[in-house]
Amino acid sequence: RQDRDKSGGRTMIHRLFALVAFILVGVMPHAAAATTGDCSQINKPEVTGKLRVGVSLAAPFVMGNIYGSSERMSDPEGLGVDLWRLIADCLDIRSELVFVPFDNLEDLLAATQANEVDLALSTIPIDVATEARVDLSVPIHQGALAVLVPDRPSAANFRLMLWKLYESNILMIIVGLAGFLLMVSIWYWMVERRKGNSFFSEGPLWGLYRSFIWSALLIFRGKGDPFELKSQFGQLFVVAVMLVGVTIISGLTAIITSNLTLQGLEPEVSTRADLEGRTIAVRSDSKAHDWARSEKLTVRSVRTYSQVLLNMDEGEIDAFIDDEEVLMHLTSIQTLRGVRFSPLRISPQYYAIAFPVGSDLRKHVNVAILNLREAPAWQELVRSYLGSR
Repeated sequence: RQDRDKSGGRTMIHRLFALVAFILVGVMPHAAAATTGDCSQINKPEVTGKLRVGVSLAAPFVMGNIYGSSERMSDPEGLGVDLWRLIADCLDIRSELVFVPFDNLEDLLAATQANEVDLALSTIPIDVATEARVDLSVPIHQGALAVLVPDRPSAANFRLMLWKLYESNILMIIVGLAGFLLMVSIWYWMVERRKGNSFFSEGPLWGLYRSFIWSALLIFRGKGDPFELKSQFGQLFVVAVMLVGVTIISGLTAIITSNLTLQGLEPEVSTRADLEGRTIAVRSDSKAHDWARSEKLTVRSVRTYSQVLLNMDEGEIDAFIDDEEVLMHLTSIQTLRGVRFSPLRISPQYYAIAFPVGSDLRKHVNVAILNLREAPAWQELVRSYLGSR
């Protein structure tokens, strides 16, 4: 009986090992497919010889020293290049890559159209004009114009508000208002004291003090009885000062409110309308520059990203607009610090890989992209270059 029990125990253990082995054999391929995308069912293209890859610098898709003499040139790197390597692995393309650099996107598209390269990598937009010249893959990324605003602590924001108030004309208005108040009080004291007004019966200094308080209430609160004055001219003057005082206070309140909301406080840009009345920085000869000009926004051109940070710190600009993928890459590597993305995205644009018209490689690449685009490997590659907003 003991022998039968031992035999039964060994049989149960064998069955458990067999079950575990079956699960591992069944699950591991699916786990690998989930990581890199299921490429096993894709028809592989027949690629012989070297593969000519046209590139044009467009950070962070294509970067590196791709121009100059052969001794100084290096293979490009970047999100677009690494995505292509992922696609090539999926399609079992083992051909040697020969990168052909071009000065700009127009030259790259012209070479692709002339069949001088087998494919092109850059920020190639999916639009009617481009599709008319070359064949495009399905989208590999969606870009847009993004807006960066200062990300200041509350104390720094308050100091900026005070500085803006100092730079504005508010101080001059306050000085002018104080001078007007002093003039009214002195006039009231001089005229009414001569008329024997009992308001000034306790001496000149005390009377001057009372006339100053009376003038302040008249100008700022509109409180004052014209018939308290002995002279008819003074009574008419009080009515005029009451009207002028209301106008002055209303204007002063509007100016202070404007400075607090538009200049002193940290800008919040959620819609196109929020850009109105703000100073926007853009790079010269960029898509953002053309868009801001077309929208008739107040634009300041900058050449370097360090200039952007300096102008933001000094409060000279309220926002910076540039290609979203460029800004995400620069913030992820800490080139741009002390800034944050606003929710506003402008002119969304899909990017693709370009091929000569009629290329057999295009349909295989499209299938690979569709298989890989939602895979963790693809998503991790995008995060490594762009981070997150």
